[in-house]
Amino acid sequence: MSELPIARWAEDFTPLVCEARKVSMLREEALALLAKLAAYSNGPVIEIGSYVGGSTIALASETRQKIFSIEPGGSNAQHEHLPTTDITADARANLARCGLLDRVDMVVAGFQDAATHAYLRRHIGIGGAGMLFVDTDPGTELALQSYIQYLRPDGFVIIDDYKSDEARDKSALLATFVDDLIRQDALETFGVYGWGTWFGRLRPGGIAKIERVRGTNPFAPLGGFKYWAHIGHPDRDDTTSGVEPIALYEDGRPLGPARATPEAIETIGLGRYAHIGRFLVMSASDNSDPRTNGRAYHIEFEGGYESISFVGPRSTDLLGRIRSFLRR
Repeated sequence: MSELPIARWAEDFTPLVCEARKVSMLREEALALLAKLAAYSNGPVIEIGSYVGGSTIALASETRQKIFSIEPGGSNAQHEHLPTTDITADARANLARCGLLDRVDMVVAGFQDAATHAYLRRHIGIGGAGMLFVDTDPGTELALQSYIQYLRPDGFVIIDDYKSDEARDKSALLATFVDDLIRQDALETFGVYGWGTWFGRLRPGGIAKIERVRGTNPFAPLGGFKYWAHIGHPDRDDTTSGVEPIALYEDGRPLGPARATPEAIETIGLGRYAHIGRFLVMSASDNSDPRTNGRAYHIEFEGGYESISFVGPRSTDLLGRIRSFLRR
């Protein structure tokens, strides 16, 4: 068990934590803990998914370490609580308002981009970071597996949406993934704070154990040839006017037709798919089970949204695929 005063830290609502809460989807307890753990970190802090900078304010509020905040930017005018037409500009403005902009290195790119990894290797190095905070929707499992290499062996790990009343399907899959790493003694749990943010740190040998985990395959059967996976972005699903359908690839080959009906996906399949709400509803090209067919699936969105990759459990391990991608 941690010797750190986690429970007491979670109740320390400093003025900057309160400012952070105004532009964050995290509760004060989670923001307060982010601030304290960043201050206690033995190296730079990596944040994946800063949005408009609320959690970044908390992270930068008490630490002397540099915050590397990774966020692809864009717009999200339909966000229920924090709409924005320019994510990056609003994040910069929020950090500047709190006097923290100079403590943050804003990496305006996707976390899967080769250039992002090259930048972190140059400025942090493998094993140089003291803390990793992941708050991306979707892709948390992939982000954790591909960025754990930058952490020190005793680094802090924070994962949002471990529990969530608003995204229960996502959180159920994510909690299963995290709980499995805890059972493998890769992670030590500090606790779950706020609305469902998991806090902990690496256990001895944890980096290697996390890197050995096979690529996450989030598909679940819906009957017939139909499977579903959580992919987020309900504001850009098939019912959104003026938005191109997502592009789905199987081992690099495009599937389709897109925007198929659930009935056609279930009874005919053969690569048909649809984006319904937060979910991809799909069929494999040959109506095989995407959980076991060993193929990699890749999704691309219109308008600069970050792409998503799912790697099947019989295909090459996730770390190997990432390294191959970075060598391109």
